[in-house]
Formats: sequence, C-alpha cells, structure tokens
Amino acid sequence: MSNLSDLLGGAAGATGWEGSKDKDRFLEPCFYTMGQENGTGWGGTMCYDHNLNLAAVAKRGDSYNGGFMMINDWGGSEMGEQRYWAAQTQSTVDSSSHDRGAGTSAQGLLGHRGITVANDGTFTYKFTDKVSQRNVGTWLHNSTPDLAIFNDNSENYVASRSYNISSNNHTRGNAYGGFWNARGCNSEARYGTQSYNEQTKKFCMLESDGNYNYRINVWSNVESPAKFNNSKDFYSTSNFNDATRVQSDWCSVKPTNQSEEDNYRATVVMTDTGDVVVSKMIPHWGFFTVKFVADAVDVTSYTVPTDYEWAHSWTTTYGMEQGNDFGIRHNVSMDGKYIWAYCPAYYYGAGYILTITRVSDGKMLHHYDDDSTYGAQFIPWRDDKMLFGRSINADGDEGMYIWTVDLKEIFIQYENNTQQWGIGDFRLYRTIDTVGHSTNYPFIGQMMNQDMYKFIGQDEEKIIEHVDTMSATTI
Repeated sequence: MSNLSDLLGGAAGATGWEGSKDKDRFLEPCFYTMGQENGTGWGGTMCYDHNLNLAAVAKRGDSYNGGFMMINDWGGSEMGEQRYWAAQTQSTVDSSSHDRGAGTSAQGLLGHRGITVANDGTFTYKFTDKVSQRNVGTWLHNSTPDLAIFNDNSENYVASRSYNISSNNHTRGNAYGGFWNARGCNSEARYGTQSYNEQTKKFCMLESDGNYNYRINVWSNVESPAKFNNSKDFYSTSNFNDATRVQSDWCSVKPTNQSEEDNYRATVVMTDTGDVVVSKMIPHWGFFTVKFVADAVDVTSYTVPTDYEWAHSWTTTYGMEQGNDFGIRHNVSMDGKYIWAYCPAYYYGAGYILTITRVSDGKMLHHYDDDSTYGAQFIPWRDDKMLFGRSINADGDEGMYIWTVDLKEIFIQYENNTQQWGIGDFRLYRTIDTVGHSTNYPFIGQMMNQDMYKFIGQDEEKIIEHVDTMSATTI
C-alpha cells in the first residue's frame, strides 16, 4: 500500500528532484536590487529569495543601510570605481553608454549584461563585447537550465548560460560553422534566431533573405544539446536529419523595415503544438509578433502569416545596429512554461513593448508602456510568475517600484492576444528596499547563481491528476 506523500515526494539528485520539485526551491536567491546615490558613491545591492525575504546586503558606508544589519561593507573605491562603471543608477537610461544598468535591454535570459551578483551581494564584472545577449536562442522544457543555445551568423554553439565571452572556446565545445552550408540555406546573417523544444524534440531556425523577408526551418527528432559533448555533435547532420525538415514559404509580414535588428534578429518560440511564434523589434518603429501555424502536431507544412498577431509602434529606439547591448531580449519562467520577448519603447532603454507566450499552446498576451524616462525589468519568480520592476527615482525613501505577475492566472483570465491587461494591477508599492538614499534609479536583476534545477522536477499537478485516476486500493 503506497503512501501518497511518498508519491508526491522525491529524492534529490544531480539533475534536480525525481517526483515533485524541490520543496526548498523558494529559498534560492532570486533577485537583487541595485541602487547608487547620484555621483560615484553611496550604494550597493540587496539580495532577496523567492519568498521576498532579504538574504544579503553589500553596500558602501554605514549611513544608508536600509535598516538591515546583514552587511558586507564595500569601501569607497569598490563602489565608486567598480560598481559605477557597470551599473549606474543615477542617470537616465536613454544614453548609449554601456554603464546604464537600469535599461530595458540591459538583461535577459543570461542575466545582466555588465555584472553578476553573488549570494552575499558582492558582484563581478562581465568584461565582454556582450554578444551573448544578442546571440542567445530559446530552449523550451530545458532539463539542463544552466545551458543555452546560441547562433552568431553562420556559427552555432551550446554554452553555459553564464557565457559572456566572444571566443569560440565555449563550455560545450567549439562553435560549429557548417550548419547552414550543409543544408543549402542562404548565407545571410542571423543572430539568436533559433528555438529548441526538448519535450517535442523539434528545432526551429529562422532564416532571413537579407531583404526583411523571413521563413522558418523545423527539424524533428532532434536530441537535446545536453546529450552531446560539443556543439558540433549537436548541430551535425547525424542529429539533424534533413529528411524531417519542414521549410515554410517566405513571409513578408512586417509593419516596416529599418535596420539589422529587424532583418537578422528575432525571438523564436517552438511551441508544444508545433506552431512557431516569432517576435521582432523594429528600431525607430516598435515591435511585432507573428505565428507560423503547423498543419498538425506531426508537422508536414506551415501556414505563413498574412498579418500580425500583434504590433505596437511608438518612437525612436535603437537595436543591435547601435551596439550589441541593445535590441530585443527574452527570458523564461522558472518552470519553463512561459516565455517573454521584449524591447525598449524609447531610445536606448526606456519603456517596454512585450509579448508573453504560453509554450503549451502558443497563446499570447501583450503589453507596452510608452515611457521615455524609466527602464523596465522582467525577472522570473517562483515557478510560473514574474517580477516586474521600474527604475523610478527612489530619492529619499530607499525603495523600488515592483509588481508581481501571476502568469498562470493571467492566461486563464484573458483571451488570446489581449493587450494592456494591467501589468501594474498588483503593485508592491516601494516595499522592496534598495541601498541608497539620494537621487538614484534602482533596478532589479536576476540572480544567476541560484540552483535552477530545483524548479524543473516533475509537475505536482500532473502527479495529483494521475493519483486521482487510481483506485483507492492501489493508493
């Protein structure tokens, strides 16, 4: 006679928990706030877990500690000279300078473009040309969430999610440059335009013709990158059987065209149903999302979009043509079931335009804020939720504007393609403390050193559903 608690439990292992998810996962460090007083001093980080409990503080000086005593004190040189370069929080985010840490494009799946924060609140630089944020693709139902997939023009590679160097010596082996040549595809540039669904074993690559037209290539029965020792073995023809490839017709749907960003970049989502969602930023215009619809789960053809799922336009923005720091970004919920693509709405990092996609069926919700002053941050929180931060001036009260977004709930409440569903309806009004007291524009960032494997155990809801179908004598 089995015990239900045993069935819902599980033993810890190197690849996460068998059975349910780790019950201590919400104690993992989730995010940090960074604040810095106007000028080069008085600031620091405050780290929080998924329960919104303070875990650590690292700050400069004794006068501005936010009332907390778990302090790792930084001297003037560390704060003024080191933190200032990577994460200025006192200047507007519409600057092209790389040190504007609060910009909307400053972080995504790989964390922050300039810094990595440790569990004690201290940080290290990412001395890079920042191509990793530009090149990273999407990996759905990822059972090895410390890894990510990348493509940089003709080179494809698998690397650590903390990858931040431009060398070909990647964690999972050298970049593979023969992917397109082996398949007779055009040689036009592409950056971060791939998506792998580990559950369905389908892989999608978005192809450009160099004239703002695009099409998808989808392969089936592709084994996970984590099963290979290097990038070449994953991307080789032995893993990508071209007999399974389905190639769509060219798609010309676009509001306008502007630059390299919308010609050669996109966030691509290979959904569980076989449909492919594509989001693109168009510099100086806005953002749009389309969907390539599969004829069936066992895909043999795709219907090319004839219109947008959604589009929004506002004013001047800059993408990768102005530097690798800028352009479209994406991130994914801790349980891997929701993915969001977004870009700034103004210049180099203010406001936002956003599409959130539910991976299971491709349902989408959209949002935007035509703001010209403040950066926005979208941080994975708990299993299927998101923290949304705005870098509004916290002068005088050491606070941070932050919202909580229950993704599972909003997808139940709202119909497909609903826009402006109220991302700020559940505001935690300046209750997240920030080091700093005078003029500064704090931001939140994702902690990249948390144990992400704790969040990908077997879904308890599915276990419970299974138990409900069993007879009483079996239980």
